[in-house]
Amino acid sequence: MLYLFLAIVLPFLAFTYASFLAFLQPPSLAAFKGFTLKNYRFLAQYGEVASALKNTVVMVVVTATMTVALSFFVSLVIVRSKFWGRKLLDQLAFMPHAIPGIVLGIAFFWVFLKIDFLPIYGTVWAISIGFTVSFLSYGTRSMSASLLQVHKELEEAAYVSGARPWRTMRRVFLPLMMPTLVGIWIWVVLHAVRIAGLPLILYEGQQNQVLSILIWNMWDEGYVPAVAAIGTLLMLTLLLLTLLVRYVGFRRQWIQPPSV
Repeated sequence: MLYLFLAIVLPFLAFTYASFLAFLQPPSLAAFKGFTLKNYRFLAQYGEVASALKNTVVMVVVTATMTVALSFFVSLVIVRSKFWGRKLLDQLAFMPHAIPGIVLGIAFFWVFLKIDFLPIYGTVWAISIGFTVSFLSYGTRSMSASLLQVHKELEEAAYVSGARPWRTMRRVFLPLMMPTLVGIWIWVVLHAVRIAGLPLILYEGQQNQVLSILIWNMWDEGYVPAVAAIGTLLMLTLLLLTLLVRYVGFRRQWIQPPSV
């Protein structure tokens, strides 16, 4: 409870308090009397917020979905197949974990500059690709551990019952793997929203800003109470999103067991 208070509750209260101030000041009776909604009205009128919000939604959905899909297929090759290079593939998938985000961003910066036939430099898609590679090490570790718990006898029983591979994947693998898939998806979304280092290297132009970049720029320009307002709304949104996705992802597991 002490950890949760220091790591979540206290920062949220600090954000909420600062978001209602006209300027930063220590908590006092005069400060509480001077509470105002002008920071939230400022966000509603600030044109870059809507663009950054749209880009962030696209970026996190694409990043989380690509990370989950790629992690699943890489782990499937590592755990289930007899591919000669599966151990090397396992090491390559874990390698991005050892590379700092700024260094990885600079590497992708040069790669996207050299790829003239694919104009994604400076766009949200470049940020999504960078994040996907960065999060692959976490995704494959969780996915491999989950795949090891799904015994091959379940697949063999499905094949004996006449189920094709795609049906076995849909009716056996996916229901059993759903908690892991949802967990990785949520984890990637939460981290992709808050990390600013890699997006700062890969983005170009105001039209390609995501929320982490917008928060950084507004903080640098001195809009501290407005940044606190964004932080408050962001924490509430991510909390609700996490609860919703977990409910949808785990609901089937609670209601009925998987069947062929």
